[in-house]
Amino acid sequence: MRFFAFSGAALVAGVFMSGSVGVAAFDQVVDNRTENHVVIAALGWPLLATGERLGHSVQMADPDLEPPSLDDLESFPEPDGFPENDAYHGDGGRDSDAEPHAHSGVVDRLFGDLGKAETPIEARALAARIQQLMLLSGSHTVDLLMQRAGEAMRHEDYSLALDLLDAVVRLKPNYAEGWNRRATVYYLQEEFGRSISDIEQVLRLEPRHYAAMSGLAMILRRMDQNEQALEVYQRVLDIYPMLDSAQEAVSEIEAELGDDEV
Repeated sequence: MRFFAFSGAALVAGVFMSGSVGVAAFDQVVDNRTENHVVIAALGWPLLATGERLGHSVQMADPDLEPPSLDDLESFPEPDGFPENDAYHGDGGRDSDAEPHAHSGVVDRLFGDLGKAETPIEARALAARIQQLMLLSGSHTVDLLMQRAGEAMRHEDYSLALDLLDAVVRLKPNYAEGWNRRATVYYLQEEFGRSISDIEQVLRLEPRHYAAMSGLAMILRRMDQNEQALEVYQRVLDIYPMLDSAQEAVSEIEAELGDDEV
């Protein structure tokens, strides 16, 4: 099976069009789930060290790998640190009517630079800047909800985190990071179908969201859908070629697929 398109929600839709991947398959994983040792990095999508899935041993991502997202769960960038027209116009004490991607021109340029970065250090700096700008919701209320949700996640209070993030996506449905963080919570709860649904929303809003794509690929690997996971990781590397975790995942999957063919 090939993804016929890699932009937006088509990436997720391509997965569900596969004869071997669908809602029923995700439900089966959820129904048969067992405990996993979860390593929650301070940043972005979690990395799983070991686990059992559907009665079979699963080799999960190395917890020492750099996580695919630079999303700090505790703090948010101060708007004063960004260009005047990025976001948060007007009175800083009130919510702004600015759209989350009022700074989209800056983000577009940074994504272009990220794809051409020549060193990992340069790439990480660009990725951090992209993530900072994408975190800006244009609403101080939403930023506060996101911060509190991050704190709840760190304390593994996922019920509270979901309540807060439900409010985020209601208040700012065009804010990709709200959907992305809720997808992370669902992932931590092994609610993979719901996580996939939120990833679809993320990619509809920001087709270059490599962290959400990485999360999708991680779920696919847990389901032994290595060919589909490989395609998603390759798309991640089209956007962020220097991302170590995606490079290593591609190497691992290619080796596994090669072994299967022997």
